[in-house]
Formats: sequence, structure tokens, C-alpha cells
Amino acid sequence: MVTSLVQTPPASLASFGMPGCNSYLSLDAVVLGLGGSTITFTVTFPANPAFEAVPFVQQAVVVNAGVNAIGLIVSNPARSVTGLR
Repeated sequence: MVTSLVQTPPASLASFGMPGCNSYLSLDAVVLGLGGSTITFTVTFPANPAFEAVPFVQQAVVVNAGVNAIGLIVSNPARSVTGLR
């Protein structure tokens, strides 16, 4: 899983051996999760109003042997916003 505070225009990953795949974010933070069909992780923000309504974008990277030269595919971007409870 790749997480970023900035969504970028699509950038082709064909030069990395992933034709047909695009990156939609900058590499501000990388969170690696290994598992089956579902991965859950928690990101904790301080309980401070300054962190309320902060937008972020995530894109999954999936191992799929044989799909391309590098054996990875990526998802479309998912946009979210932080909130306080």
C-alpha cells in the first residue's frame, strides 16, 4: 500500500515492467502489508483539530506473478479524508 498527501496526474509504470499500470501519487510514505485478499492497518493521528479534514490518497500494489515482467499490478487511487471522533 502506498499512501500520499498529494494525488498526481497518471504516470505510466511501463518503464518499470508494468505496462498498462499507472501511478497516481507521489511516494510520501510507503506502508507494506502482506496477507491474503484483505489487509487492514491503522494510521493514528493526534487528537488535534489541525489534523481534521486532511486529504490523502492510497494505491495498492498487488503481487501477481506472470502478469507482467515485474509481477506486480497496482489499483486505482482511493481518496480519503481524516476526521476526529
